[in-house]
Amino acid sequence: METPDLSNYFSFYSLPLAYEIEMSKLKQAYLVKSKLFHPDLFQAEPEMQITAITVSTFNNKAYKVLKNNINRAQYLIDVLNPDAQAKENLPQMFLMEMLDLNETIDEIENDVEKKASITSIIENRKEEIESNIETMAINLDYKNLQIELLKHKYLVRLEERVQLY
Repeated sequence: METPDLSNYFSFYSLPLAYEIEMSKLKQAYLVKSKLFHPDLFQAEPEMQITAITVSTFNNKAYKVLKNNINRAQYLIDVLNPDAQAKENLPQMFLMEMLDLNETIDEIENDVEKKASITSIIENRKEEIESNIETMAINLDYKNLQIELLKHKYLVRLEERVQLY
């Protein structure tokens, strides 16, 4: 068994290093790799089985990342521009907006209407940011893409916080 390229998820699946990928090709490549490197196929050969487990784990993780738009955008930054990751700060205006949302969440308690309202606000902002992420990923605007990904992470955490009430 020849070990495939495990340097990055795109090369592993022979896909272009790009935000826009054909999901059908991704799924097909994932299924082919799943069949080729299933650890049960190598039970009689322990060394080959270890390799198969490694490749199978990589395959599952790669598929999970690339099939999700947000994770794929972050992965592109990680691969193409790793220096962009920790250098960007969230804009002050966004932080102020999030402060207001946090204060509103603090006031939810058992108010179903307030919870629905804040959930709707967060969902709308996430949709807006996801659209920005797509545009910036397609245009390879790494600096702004990283900022939008950070905003998205912040909103996901707020969304989780709302669900606790």
